[in-house]
Amino acid sequence: MKPRIKLVGFDSMGTRGMATIIDTGTYKIVIDPGVSIAPRRYGLPPHDIELDHLEKYLSTIREELLDADIAVITHYHRDHYLYRKGEEIYYKDKVIFLKDPVRNINPSQKIRSYVLLNKMNVKNLARK
Repeated sequence: MKPRIKLVGFDSMGTRGMATIIDTGTYKIVIDPGVSIAPRRYGLPPHDIELDHLEKYLSTIREELLDADIAVITHYHRDHYLYRKGEEIYYKDKVIFLKDPVRNINPSQKIRSYVLLNKMNVKNLARK
């Protein structure tokens, strides 16, 4: 099988993210498995089309991550990892490479990494 690369939710229709799926034929790797809605502009809420795209991309990312062997989280902006309640299950039994959650990290990302790894229990769900 030829390696396959798939890009999901790259700043498309009001969503933000850089989820990248690499399927080598031996391993499936998901890099930055997240997407979020763009911030409010001019005080306006997201349009229904933007919300539909968010759900579509989240669904794709979740499906790909369920089937993946490896997840890579480059940093803790919310468009780079799954953080919503119940999404911790998608990290179960994955080898996870992630940005150091303690060193060389700003305070907001340090908090997010703590929540992901400890409150969502991802550190115990991941493959050792």
